[in-house]
Formats: sequence, structure tokens, C-alpha cells
Amino acid sequence: MAALACCKGRPYAFYKPGAENNPNIPNNERFDGYIVEFVKAVMGLLEIDYKLVPVKDHAYGSQLANGSWDGMVGELIRGVWMCIGFAYIGVSVVLFLVGRFSPYEWHIETQGPEAKMRNEFSVWNSLWFVFSTLMQQGCEVAPR
Repeated sequence: MAALACCKGRPYAFYKPGAENNPNIPNNERFDGYIVEFVKAVMGLLEIDYKLVPVKDHAYGSQLANGSWDGMVGELIRGVWMCIGFAYIGVSVVLFLVGRFSPYEWHIETQGPEAKMRNEFSVWNSLWFVFSTLMQQGCEVAPR
């Protein structure tokens, strides 16, 4: 279910009379307005379940003195950074696992009388490689 942030303000999105504090009315049925009708039509065509969530501070968004944002823009920015963090961790774990299962990542290291198999793609190297790629920089450790 997708959560869609909305700001109260006529004619775009506003509570129906008597629906703001009524827990018996489903969340999406509490609202009315142009944006509410538009979202309902689009989500109906795409067959996506959604929930309208009013922004806590009832603002579209403005930049604060410390450089951060409030309102809908602030929620969007926090969500984007959260998605980037999850993607960073997810790609690093997948790269680590692929490096462990790929025969091309293993090489024979001969030191002394015994030969050892070694893989350069440790968890930390995977995290470092994804970070350097995200920053568009180079890295000594690269997948083969």
C-alpha cells in the first residue's frame, strides 16, 4: 500500500464536514478535493492501493534556517535518503554474495609450501566499492 502525503487546503485536499476526527470513516473517505479525486482516478486505473496521509505540520515545505526542510518537501527528502541507504546496503550485500559464489573472484595464492584460495571481495571491500561507485570515484578492488 502506497502512502501519499497531502496538505490540507481548498480546493485541492480538505476534510469532508465531520470527518476529520471520526474514526469510523476510512482514511481515504475523509478527504475531498481536486487532488483527492485525481489520485483516486489514477490509482484506480493502475490498480494500486493507497492511503492519504496528511502532513504533520500542514505545510508544503520551506527551507529552515539550518538548511533542512519541513512539510511535504521535508518528508520527501527524508524518504529519498532512506531509499538511498537501503539501496547502498542491498547492493553491497548482493555484490558480496555474487563475489563469494563466482569462480572468477577466487584466485590461488601461493605462500610457502601450501596454496590457498583467496577472495578479495570481503564485506568491507563490497561496501567500499559501492560507496566509491556512488561517489563516481575509482577503487582498487573491482569485480572481475
